[in-house]
Amino acid sequence: MVRGRFEGTRILCLASGGGQQGPLLAAAGASVLIFDASAAQLARDRERAASHSLDLETQQGFMDDLDGLAEESFDLIFHPVSNTFAPELELVWREAFRVLRPGGALLAGCMNPDLFLFDETCEEKAKGPEDFAVTHRLPYVGVPEDGPIEHSHTMDAQLGGQRAAGFQLTDFFSDGQPGRLISEFLPMAFATRAVRPRGPVA
Repeated sequence: MVRGRFEGTRILCLASGGGQQGPLLAAAGASVLIFDASAAQLARDRERAASHSLDLETQQGFMDDLDGLAEESFDLIFHPVSNTFAPELELVWREAFRVLRPGGALLAGCMNPDLFLFDETCEEKAKGPEDFAVTHRLPYVGVPEDGPIEHSHTMDAQLGGQRAAGFQLTDFFSDGQPGRLISEFLPMAFATRAVRPRGPVA
């Protein structure tokens, strides 16, 4: 990423703590606020910023409650594959729409909900597709062995939810993960680009 490419751009990294995207965008010249529920994840962003002399802000909070952020205050929202940890998406999309300026873009990722059909440990033992047994109903809510509660969310909630909040979807992308057996049979994640219209939506 070229330093200065995002000069003058105000970016909200929504539920994006961990020292990855935020510092990279700050290095490219953006004015960055990293908003995340995890104090430990935000600490990693501050450590990364300090080690590279980067200027960025961090704020702790839940992705579905941005009351402390002003309306129309960001040019871009980067929301990685993290809304798996939100029980409901309606408020996430509505709040993102509220704080985004007209003409601004929301870049959002989500896990393929079909992945939640399978037990999280089955891939460790699988040698082929015949070893992936369907064990869960969708939509799925569960607690992994070493993590917080996860929600599969339907594509209706992911795509239709953005539309219902007022966004216009402009792009869609799917991707796998090298080295993952299940990735040979279905996409691991999806990403969308959506914009807040400058005028009323027809």
